[in-house]
Amino acid sequence: MTNPTLLLTATLALSSCAYAAEHSIPCTTLPDAVQQRSKTLLEPGTTVHGCVKDVSDGKTTYEVELITPKGSKDVTFSAAGDVLEVEEQVDPSTLPATVAAAFAKAATGGKLGKVESLTRQGQLIAYESTIEKGGKHRELAFRPDGSPMKAD
Repeated sequence: MTNPTLLLTATLALSSCAYAAEHSIPCTTLPDAVQQRSKTLLEPGTTVHGCVKDVSDGKTTYEVELITPKGSKDVTFSAAGDVLEVEEQVDPSTLPATVAAAFAKAATGGKLGKVESLTRQGQLIAYESTIEKGGKHRELAFRPDGSPMKAD
């Protein structure tokens, strides 16, 4: 006779795995094309922090998380090794004036987190960060012209 509690636990465990879209993987298990391409992006002083596999809407992508001399850098690849997206930490003092002003206004009374540039297929799309106010965190994103957009 089957234990109903055990059956329920097993079912919940399997269903949560089916919906877990993003998870850490050993970097050695990345597709060869991703491994080869990621090696070309390693500048002096850069270390690989980790690797992630993401399956969303039936599409598999791979992210290589790097620590560079300038800060963090996450590169997302297709299975074929094409660079799809780069999120790179930037010094807030180097932001365009309109973007810096937008972050400053949003952070009034709070604390601005790490600022990252978001590039897709070679084009700068946005600058992203978090704001902490009253113990709550909120994600923000601004286009290069300083206009707000939805954070990814």
